[in-house]
Amino acid sequence: MNRNARALDINMRHLIGKLALIVIVCSAAVSIIACNEQEKSSGGDSDLRSKMSQLIKQHKFDESAQVGLQRLTGKPSDGWTYYLLALGYAERAQYEPKTKTQSLRLVDQYSEKGLSIDPTDELNRFNIAWVLQYAGGVDGDSRCLYYQRAVKILSEIGNNSSTNTALKKQAAALSADVQKKMRDTQCAPLSAPGS
Repeated sequence: MNRNARALDINMRHLIGKLALIVIVCSAAVSIIACNEQEKSSGGDSDLRSKMSQLIKQHKFDESAQVGLQRLTGKPSDGWTYYLLALGYAERAQYEPKTKTQSLRLVDQYSEKGLSIDPTDELNRFNIAWVLQYAGGVDGDSRCLYYQRAVKILSEIGNNSSTNTALKKQAAALSADVQKKMRDTQCAPLSAPGS
């Protein structure tokens, strides 16, 4: 290859590299704009979830609850807020043993509200089942009840024909894990309806 051909080859590579960079930058800009539009249309739900999650991680349970309670709207999207409220109180019961009884009462309250406000949101139901099995690990007295409730919800998710396959697999895996915990702690399995 002569010098001119090599120079042309190098210039073409630089040009292709620059075009690829422009495509990447433009794609990122479109993604950012789309995310901002989705955020505007969802009323800031992801900001709310992010803020509550961060406060939970920092063990600022009361602050997280206040953020969530202030944003409740009575709409189906509140299911996620109720899930985070239940999660925050389960964490509080774990890390602040003096508040365990009160915190677990609030886990029950908010998990039930989260399940009832949009009973068709299978991902939220899965998350609440996860919180219930976590609460079972926190409280020995009510462990079996929490595990049984979690398994019941996970079973319903698995039996729902409209649930996507990936979520069904996750529900089955979590259910198997909870059932193992039930056996290990000598909890009675869920009885079949009518038995």
